[in-house]
Amino acid sequence: MSKYKFDQSTTDVSSINITVISVKQIDAGLYGSVDAGSVDVKGCCVLVVTTRPMNPILTIKAERPFANNSITFTCNSTVQRWPEYVPSKLSYQYFGNPRGYTNGNKLILKSLTKSDTGIDVSCQATDDRGKASNMSNTVTLGQYYGPDIVFVKPEYTVINVTEGSKLGPIHCTADCYPKCIFNWKYKKSEHFELVHLNPILTVTDIKRNKAGIYRCSVVHPYDITFMRKVDIEVNVQYSSKIRELLLSDKIETNEWSNATVYSFSEDVNLKMKLSIESNPDPQLVLRTSLITFPPLRYKKRGIAFLSELPSLTCIDSGNYTIQAFNGIKYGDARTVNLMIYCKPRNVISNFKNIETKVNGTEDIVMQIVAFPKPSVAWIRSTGFIWMVQKDRYDYRYRIYSSIHINSKNDFGEYGIHVCNRFGCIVENITITFEDEVGAVTNEYPRIFAAGITTLVIGLIVLIPGTIFVIRKCSRTIQKLSAASDEYIEVHRSNPAVAEPYSTLQSQSESRPLQEPESRSLQEPESRSLQEPSNDTYEECGMTTAVDIYQNVEEDQGKRIKQQPIDECCSLARDTEI
Repeated sequence: MSKYKFDQSTTDVSSINITVISVKQIDAGLYGSVDAGSVDVKGCCVLVVTTRPMNPILTIKAERPFANNSITFTCNSTVQRWPEYVPSKLSYQYFGNPRGYTNGNKLILKSLTKSDTGIDVSCQATDDRGKASNMSNTVTLGQYYGPDIVFVKPEYTVINVTEGSKLGPIHCTADCYPKCIFNWKYKKSEHFELVHLNPILTVTDIKRNKAGIYRCSVVHPYDITFMRKVDIEVNVQYSSKIRELLLSDKIETNEWSNATVYSFSEDVNLKMKLSIESNPDPQLVLRTSLITFPPLRYKKRGIAFLSELPSLTCIDSGNYTIQAFNGIKYGDARTVNLMIYCKPRNVISNFKNIETKVNGTEDIVMQIVAFPKPSVAWIRSTGFIWMVQKDRYDYRYRIYSSIHINSKNDFGEYGIHVCNRFGCIVENITITFEDEVGAVTNEYPRIFAAGITTLVIGLIVLIPGTIFVIRKCSRTIQKLSAASDEYIEVHRSNPAVAEPYSTLQSQSESRPLQEPESRSLQEPESRSLQEPSNDTYEECGMTTAVDIYQNVEEDQGKRIKQQPIDECCSLARDTEI
């Protein structure tokens, strides 16, 4: 079979129609016509053999696209033509992407978003003869992204944790594709050091030296320039601990002391400096066994806390506890003994105006506040010394002495000189002559009033019985008076009978009814000096006057109740004789 087929039926001798059967690459070339036996070419043509555009190849730049960046697709294809010097022109079309623009064989997408992820992109080439290629390979847009925002859960920028407890777990998260790399770093000095290679931070038994800034860093695995971070502050709290204490009227910067006993004058404004390790800052409270003061105000300089104690006097001397407490566990405390000096004052005495008689001895008991122990002396000679006895408190003393009145010249004012090294005071006692009745009334006004009241009540109770006895005696006397006139006359002449009767009458006349009461009021029962004791110290060393009151009243009652009946019955017995 011939490769070529000539069209011989044409009448147009200017053109020749040649058909090439099953055109191949080797068929391409220049074809010409000549006359037989001649070498001159009468006409020619070029047979161009071409193929369909080859399958395009689709490529992407960048190879790992990130969100917000641009990406470029390139579609490449070729056309095979012979002879080779014949040019070819291809056009390209992209499929699968709704946006972007093409430039020749390129497709450009700007500002990638997460919504672009998963798009399938392909292309096709078409030559200038309208021949289209097959579809290219498909590229799925596997966009890389993240980290964008780093989250920490629990959502704290500052985390408080107690020393010795567990920190965490603290979760660090970020949206990444593919999965990002997480690590935790701790800021030590000026640099961060790696502490964990995972997104969860946990520290067991955390110590105070591990407080500070912790940073979660998130890095994309394919591009370390894509990195985000977040910092949290870990505040390790611990109980208050008092390291050093200083009490003084002047606080020096570098001066410290751990003394437990401090002595000072009460006019000193005492300042306090404490070295306290505490987080958070503590509350400082001053207390004694009896009172708790309001929290102290202070200034803080590092771990030094500067404050002032409240105004204290010598009666406030004793043990004081300074407590530092911040709400964690039990805090810490220091106990100091404050010895506050003062000159004598606040004198309390049983009597400052005393009435007595010649040859009387008066006991003087006083309480006084002073620190240190005072010395006491009479300004006027008394023949007695002062005894100074300390109470259970260092600042309180009981002093006691006596004054003996030998003559009227000893009446008057007696000065008492009380001193210690911080000052002196003078107390005066006035001794005056005691009025007989007035002494009882003045010295024991309440006892005397109570005795009178009791006497009146007793008399009211005894009146009915007394009237009954008197009436009985009167009837007996009236009954016997008429029948015994002669009898009396006879007996009056009888010395043996008259003597006892006269004796009885003289005794009765010499004992008036009010004598016992008068004697009791004029001569009160004397008391011996009782030695003061610690048990009676709070009452200034005084014993009560109840014994005197009871003795006076009992003596009055007995005599008042017995006297009328005895006299009446004696009279009745004498009459019967």
